[in-house]
Amino acid sequence: MRHEAFSARIAEALLEGAREAYEDADGQIDVDLVVHLVAAHHGCGRPLFPPLIDPRPRQIEVRRPDGALATVSTANSIDWNGPDRFAGLCEKYGYWGLALLETVVRLADIWCSARCEEA
Repeated sequence: MRHEAFSARIAEALLEGAREAYEDADGQIDVDLVVHLVAAHHGCGRPLFPPLIDPRPRQIEVRRPDGALATVSTANSIDWNGPDRFAGLCEKYGYWGLALLETVVRLADIWCSARCEEA
């Protein structure tokens, strides 16, 4: 499983339990956008990743902000919500607007990786 796909699953599990808390009347945090940007930070996941099978799948427990535990499996490598999430984000931000947000996150990831290599 690609690490960004698994990271998106973890982000989704962490945010899902508190979706209402994040999507308040002001709409300050777009949970779908956060999950998409985590998934797309290496240029894939638009809207699906190439399917990969984890030869040794594991269950990972993550604690949500509300204290509940969520389990994320590396066996589930296909995000079937990705295409609908992508389509909704394209409608909300526009194709070029979403591409711009993805580019900012991708460049930040490249910059951070380069700084870590220099240290």
